[in-house]
Amino acid sequence: MIGHLHTYDITYTISLLEVHNPTQYHFSPPKMSSKTAYEDFQSEPQDPLLCDALKMSLTTAQAWTQIGGISAADDIATHVLDGSLDEASTLNLAATVSNGYFLLRQYITSATKAPKLVNWATTTYPDTDERGKMICRRILFLCSSERIEGLNVATLAKGLELGLTDLQDQLEKKKQDKNLLLQHLREILSGFVCLITVYKTVREDQEKQTSETLKQIVPHVLTLATQNPELLYPCIPIISCRPDVAVESQKLFVTYLETLEVQLKQVLCATYPDITALAQLLYGLAPLVPIVTTVDGAEPAREILCRVFLPSDEDRKEAIGKTKSIPSRLLKVTEEPEFQDCKFLVNEAQWVLCEENKDKFTDAIGFGYAAGYLTGFAASSASTGPASNSGFGYDKVTGQKLTPELQELKKLQEQISAMSPEEKEREAEKLMYLFNRMKELGIVNFDHPMRAAQESGRFEELD
Repeated sequence: MIGHLHTYDITYTISLLEVHNPTQYHFSPPKMSSKTAYEDFQSEPQDPLLCDALKMSLTTAQAWTQIGGISAADDIATHVLDGSLDEASTLNLAATVSNGYFLLRQYITSATKAPKLVNWATTTYPDTDERGKMICRRILFLCSSERIEGLNVATLAKGLELGLTDLQDQLEKKKQDKNLLLQHLREILSGFVCLITVYKTVREDQEKQTSETLKQIVPHVLTLATQNPELLYPCIPIISCRPDVAVESQKLFVTYLETLEVQLKQVLCATYPDITALAQLLYGLAPLVPIVTTVDGAEPAREILCRVFLPSDEDRKEAIGKTKSIPSRLLKVTEEPEFQDCKFLVNEAQWVLCEENKDKFTDAIGFGYAAGYLTGFAASSASTGPASNSGFGYDKVTGQKLTPELQELKKLQEQISAMSPEEKEREAEKLMYLFNRMKELGIVNFDHPMRAAQESGRFEELD
């Protein structure tokens, strides 16, 4: 099947080539199928007309399939690296054809090309047209997803920041199709997420600049996450990386937490919760707890986190884990073996919200749910037995709120448990005396159980 580039793409190709090669370039490639064009290109890759014919034929995914898909992209990338295809042609090809992504990835992630391309993309971005910006953003994303020797991570972070702020501005001013802009934003946000994974291993002279860039983008990312639910998940790791910055934008931060709360409730309401989505949301919430509990003026945010992680009085009307609230569902769901990573995040957040106090922790969620965490991670802070009665009126094992009658019974049980054997014997004698007295007065009418057992021959006194 014969494919054709649009007039705009041909014009852009010529202009981009002229930037890299000031010599006048006349574009008149022959029309042919992608398979024929690829075979001709393989026979003579240095021929510029055959290179251009190949580019014009690879305008659809089907065309790439006909010539071998990714393996063909690898082969073409080899010719790019040995100089048969010039850089401008390669970048334009990667930006205009369906599967050019693979070609560009092979090309720019080579250690010899990536540092130069990152510098080029970052410096070119502010002054180029929209197609050029798309090429720059793709270069920056791909370089962030690979660990490349000699790469200036600070420059890469700056380039990603330029792309993010530009796309956000276009989204707010509705300059392009929203779905297309959201797609580009996901790529830029993913670039930052990839960058964060190598952030702490960059050279010392780059770390400060990279950290400053991450600090500057957090307010932008908060805005995107709260205004565009489609971007919430790629925004989470960036915000969790710098919660100290996020909490400074109080209104946006509270809105962000409310958005996470709504998403978490939706995930937990499913019969079989999505473990990936649940883990992402918890990784977004749990790391924020230590910051929120120590920063002044973060009370609204703390209330939301308590509402998410700690059971309410309504939950305690029965054993914790049986209601449909977020804390109960979290505790119940994370008991399953496949949710153990999620369980640690939940317990860690609860532990911090309870001021790392064992008594408050077991009062909050019950010893049944707290035992594993106390044994495995918080054992050094206190013993791992059930907490002593701290007067909050909760069952220490199930976390259920006790009625006044049950509280009184619990108090009596604790008093009896604290008695010595001699004290228990004296209390038993008092009870027997009271029963005998009531029988003599006619208040009750029953046979003494000990005497009845003795008379029936089932009980004998020992000398």
